[in-house]
Amino acid sequence: MRFKWEYPVFLGLLMAVAATVVSCSKESTSPATAVVREEPQPAQQKLLDLQNKYGWTGRYHTDALAHIYASLSKGKSASGKAENCRAGLAALKEFDKSFSKDGRSKGITDDFLAAEDPCSGNSLAGVQAEVGTPSGLSPRAAAMLRQIPDLFVSGAPAAAIVSRVSALEGDATGRLNPTEAAAVVSLGSIAISSAQYWNANLPNWRSAQFSRGTANDQLAPSIRASASLPSSAANTPRAEMSGDSSIGRADVFAFFSSLLAGWWMGALDIEVSAIRAVVASMLAAF
Repeated sequence: MRFKWEYPVFLGLLMAVAATVVSCSKESTSPATAVVREEPQPAQQKLLDLQNKYGWTGRYHTDALAHIYASLSKGKSASGKAENCRAGLAALKEFDKSFSKDGRSKGITDDFLAAEDPCSGNSLAGVQAEVGTPSGLSPRAAAMLRQIPDLFVSGAPAAAIVSRVSALEGDATGRLNPTEAAAVVSLGSIAISSAQYWNANLPNWRSAQFSRGTANDQLAPSIRASASLPSSAANTPRAEMSGDSSIGRADVFAFFSSLLAGWWMGALDIEVSAIRAVVASMLAAF
């Protein structure tokens, strides 16, 4: 028996198979459609943004202390610590009215000073009592915040404090929510200012009588821009924070306690905390 091939049918079948093979080949070799994902913001940029927004606390601390020192050095002879304190507080209020934290706003409210008497020794500015973990603050954030004042308790030198605080800020940026990371950065900026400023100026404050004309207030070189510290003069006596860390403990604990108390009441009160840190720092230096 002979089979009779129907060429049109057979040709059509071959073309269909060929088309299927070509189609599969194209699908296997054609580039896949790219899935566009938004890249997360680099951690370093997040840290810089937080420092630009909240790192002004260190600049406030440094510049306020420099203004207070200059004002006391030009003033009349004081009869004791309480009188120096009141003169220093007046200088702080004067400085506060001219301070700009963002290039636009002027001053930080100091109404709370009217209800307190920082120069009596009973002010919240000098309180270093332990504060419980505030509602809404994560245990990790509380632990990071507590590490900063603990550096001064340990008697670490200024350079070590600055290095450790900088590392904590970077860690906080990557592991905490923005509000908690802001708290770490604001406290860290105070700590860096305190370590650097008092490392350069403790001998001057301790030896000054604030009654013999203008004394020279030397500022340590800035390790971080937010601290905004000019360079110190050569051959300036230096006192490592490890030698007397009481001032660092005073101002950092004052800021820390005030910050947590403000958070406990439902607000991250960085501005009031910054003023209390300066007052505590000034009192500890007398």
